[in-house]
Amino acid sequence: MGGHAISRTQVEQRLQALQAEWASGQKMLADLEAQRTHLTNTLLRISGAMQVLEELLAQAPEAVPPPVVRGNAIANRTDTDVRGDNPGDTGSGAQAYDAAVDPTG
Repeated sequence: MGGHAISRTQVEQRLQALQAEWASGQKMLADLEAQRTHLTNTLLRISGAMQVLEELLAQAPEAVPPPVVRGNAIANRTDTDVRGDNPGDTGSGAQAYDAAVDPTG
């Protein structure tokens, strides 16, 4: 068998290089997974905001009155909460409504 003899030092150096490459890849994968989670949450908020706006348009296609704003909270205008959740609730319905009426928030 004709071949090249590989020294122990060369094998150790190659192993160290591969281990460093693997660690770098693991970090990149973790970063990408964090970005994916953030993007998924953003898309869910956008989807909820779109749904709220579509429901508002379906209720009153000609004119939708603006919400009454008190500080950072949107107050109830009628007996029915247009956000689809309880007054003062900070759940996803309130966040979707807030995102729908204030795209900069």
